[in-house]
Amino acid sequence: MNLYRILKNNSRSFIFKLASAIGILIGISIIPIMIFSSIGMWSESLNTHPNKENVTILENKPQSALTSRKLREWEQSQLINKYWESINNLNAHQAISLLTEEYKIIKEAEIEEIVLNLNEEKKFKISDLTEAFMICPKIWAATFYINKDENEKNIMQIQLKNVSGTWQISYIGEPNKC
Repeated sequence: MNLYRILKNNSRSFIFKLASAIGILIGISIIPIMIFSSIGMWSESLNTHPNKENVTILENKPQSALTSRKLREWEQSQLINKYWESINNLNAHQAISLLTEEYKIIKEAEIEEIVLNLNEEKKFKISDLTEAFMICPKIWAATFYINKDENEKNIMQIQLKNVSGTWQISYIGEPNKC
């Protein structure tokens, strides 16, 4: 039996009319309740000002392992990209600032020479950068290909070390172990 026949046959009955009227009244009454609730919550949120009573700061909340890993990966890739961008933008000072203190002593003169000899046509092109992986305790490494010339493509490794909560570069060169 279809809905049209049910409605046609029962449209004159008292119970059907009463149920329909109650349904319509409930529907009409719910709409203003929803509107006033929304307005009340909105105005309450505008009148709430942070203070010691209504703000709870959770200290030492541990991050999930996935969140920690994604944050580490993002920080490491940002560091690597920032290093190569500073070299290609001829900013030796910024590139050197991304190195560990021990590696700055070794690499500073070389980076300054690279930046002096670099020009618009002869910039470094990095490709196939891998995700950083741990090669020994507290040392992470990523490999990539670098194009120094159009026909020359060398595989390189960049090692990263976390020094006082900040990732820094501790080695750039041929792939090696710790």
